[in-house]
Amino acid sequence: MNSIKLVLMLLVIAPINLFAQEVIAKSGKELFNDKCFACHRFDKKLVGPPLEGLGQKHDAVWLYAWLEDSDKLIKSGDYFANSIFNEYDKIPCHTHLNEKETEKILAYIDDFPTKKEAFRPLDESKIKGKKLFNSNCAACHKLNKRLVGPPLKGISNTREKEWLHAFIKDNKALRESGDLLAIQVYEAYNKIPMLTYPNLSEEDIDNILAYLKEDEIEKVIVEDLEEIKFKGKKLFNNNCVACHKLEKKFIAVPLKGITNKRNRKWLHAFIKDGQAMIDSGDSLAIKVYETGLYKIPIPANPQLSEEDIDNILAYLKEDETEKN
Repeated sequence: MNSIKLVLMLLVIAPINLFAQEVIAKSGKELFNDKCFACHRFDKKLVGPPLEGLGQKHDAVWLYAWLEDSDKLIKSGDYFANSIFNEYDKIPCHTHLNEKETEKILAYIDDFPTKKEAFRPLDESKIKGKKLFNSNCAACHKLNKRLVGPPLKGISNTREKEWLHAFIKDNKALRESGDLLAIQVYEAYNKIPMLTYPNLSEEDIDNILAYLKEDEIEKVIVEDLEEIKFKGKKLFNNNCVACHKLEKKFIAVPLKGITNKRNRKWLHAFIKDGQAMIDSGDSLAIKVYETGLYKIPIPANPQLSEEDIDNILAYLKEDETEKN
């Protein structure tokens, strides 16, 4: 009965939290474009350093100090602040953002906590757990986002403690015992085997779970939609833009909102090898081909993975409220 209540609760809360995170990401993106975009890109140097992977280089406490007053941090003698300042021709970071602006921008850039969370003192078990997490888990897991493995923040609210101990210690043995949940996690993440951790004591695992614990059980962790769209836009520009525009016919049909008109399975097949679908007699594929301005063969895209195509479709998605 309790598990049914939890599932129902998650089904109700998930759309609310997804909407809230999208709003935060959107406002963070707007602030980023207004205050940061002139000097920064995600994947290359500009006036300032590239921002991709920022969370792997600096912790949240340092970033809040830097974005709120970089001049003060440089003058304090901070090593990292002065290194960046000197490397980039001593051009100061002129943001001077307030706390809320900083939180929104960092939420848009990467997997960062709020300032209150970043500066909140941890109890001893969580401090130990954070160190153990960083040394044993962080290569494959993030707190709020999917990486090689699933996001882990709040995992101790959704799985039994005994199961988590067994899975962390030796997930392979758990799978081979026929445990359905262990098998499901394995298959959901490309059948990449998780390392075993015989070195971790029961207390070590308890400390890691204390660090990962989330007080609000109904909060659902979702991958940042804006990041997915960012990846999809890059893939679209590299693979599709020669023949497609978003809102008007070009060599082929416009693509904005295509996910509201075609199902995912069909789109995956068509993007992978549209010409093969035409040759097989698929009536919808033939219609799309004949609707284009020029009846030229549709190039196959075997280089695109399922995830790549999902990212492109996320970029092309048009909300019902925004439809023309």
